[in-house]
Order: sequence, then C-alpha cells, then structure tokens
Amino acid sequence: MKESFQTRDVQSQIDSLQGEWGDDIGLTIQISGDEARFSDVTSRSWKFEAAQGALNLRGAELVGSVAAPVWRFPTGVERYWARFEAAGSGDSDWAALFLRYKDERLQLRQMLSAAFENHDMDKLMTLKSAWEDDSDVRAVAGLSEEQRSALAAGRFFVPGSCFRHRKFDYRGVILGCDPWCTYPAAWRARWVENRPDGEAQPFYHCLVDERDRPGRQSRYVAEENLQLSDVVFPIKATLADMLLLQCNGLGAYLPGPELSRALQKQRLTFKFNL
Repeated sequence: MKESFQTRDVQSQIDSLQGEWGDDIGLTIQISGDEARFSDVTSRSWKFEAAQGALNLRGAELVGSVAAPVWRFPTGVERYWARFEAAGSGDSDWAALFLRYKDERLQLRQMLSAAFENHDMDKLMTLKSAWEDDSDVRAVAGLSEEQRSALAAGRFFVPGSCFRHRKFDYRGVILGCDPWCTYPAAWRARWVENRPDGEAQPFYHCLVDERDRPGRQSRYVAEENLQLSDVVFPIKATLADMLLLQCNGLGAYLPGPELSRALQKQRLTFKFNL
C-alpha cells in the first residue's frame, strides 16, 4: 500500500510538470508524458525515474514543488525551473487597465505638485484626500475583485515614488510599472519566490541609490518587496537626475521628458524601454 501511494504521488508530480519550462541557465525543457527534452547538446529525451518515493530526472532529484521546481544533483548543484510563460501574463485587457490606472495616478501626483507650487491649500487638501483613498479604484469598470484589490494595494507605487527594499534595505525610486513579471524564465527561475503567484504580481523597474549599491544600478522589484518611504528622498543616482524631476513638496519625483515618452510608449506596446 505504501509503495502504491508513492507511485501515485510521483505520477501526480509528472502530470503537473507537463508543458514548457525554462531553467536558470537558459535551457528550455519540454515535458511530454514521462519524458523531458532539454535544449542543449544532448538532443535526446530523458525519462523520469522514481527512487525511494522521490522524482528524479537526468540524475537530479526534485526537491522543490512542482509549481517552482528545484532539481538537486548529487554534487549539491541545483537547477531552478520556471514556466516559460509567467503566471498571469498575456492578459492584454488587464495590462491596459493597469497601465491606464498608473497613468491616472501619476497625473494626480502631477496636480498635487502643481498645487504645492501654487500654494493652493484648498486644492491641495482635496487632491491629497483623493491620493490617499482608493475611491479611484472602485470607479474603474471591468475589474474582477482580485484585480481591484491589486490596484488598490499598489496605488502609491507610481514612477517617481521612493522606497526601501523590504529584504535588502537599499533605497531606490520607481521608473516604470508592469502588471506582471515580464523577465524571462531564466531570471524568474532564480529570483522570483512563491511562484506562480509571485510572478503574477506587479513588478517595477527601479533605480538604486548609489550610496547603497555603487554604480548606475537598476533593479526589477516585485511589489511585495517595495516599502514606500518619502524620507529617503532625494536619492543619489546619476540616472535619477537625468530622468526625473524633483518635487520637494511631495518628497518624491515626477518623470522628466525622456521617461514620460517611455511611459507613453509603454501604454501602447505594454513594454517598458528607456
């Protein structure tokens, strides 16, 4: 009975692994039935094997979950897999809604900055109230409850917002926003935790404060790792001075001309490029 249970468990794992994957060194893996084909020089199929109730492939044992596989070789070397297509990707309607909402939030921040400069306190208070609450999310039509919650949770993360990284504690500023992780499988396999949900959340193109990371470093950061912080403003980053406009009254930045053009193009192509 025990052996029968283990056999069913291994087969269930194989069934869950069907389809196309990428690993952290750039290989593509195609799983069909009980065989796997890798895009390397071997150009042959490898059969899954079961050993002491564990799933093995090409000499490595599955030690991660079938949603985020990690394969460990006897030498201790590990290979990480991610689905070739990121979870949540490909929904153009959601991408359009997400980017439009971020643009509307950015316009609201621009109006806030103008109110500060003009010392228009009545308008400033009205705009600040609109910035703080989530009534603008409730007004967006065509959203599922999950999408509505996602927009509300990330409503303060727009280009120009400053943050600290929750895990690594570096300071930074957001340049661009994606509705899901757009990086390739090789990167997601290594750096995105809690897949598949981890890669379905919004991701942000960010500049890092050069006092925390020397050089002109950029990072691609999951929303769950961003902690909004206006006290880190202004950050020290050469590219920030080139791409962003300081707004001292907001403790944040606004996009400069070059970044504004990139954001406008992204709303048409769904791709962020500077």
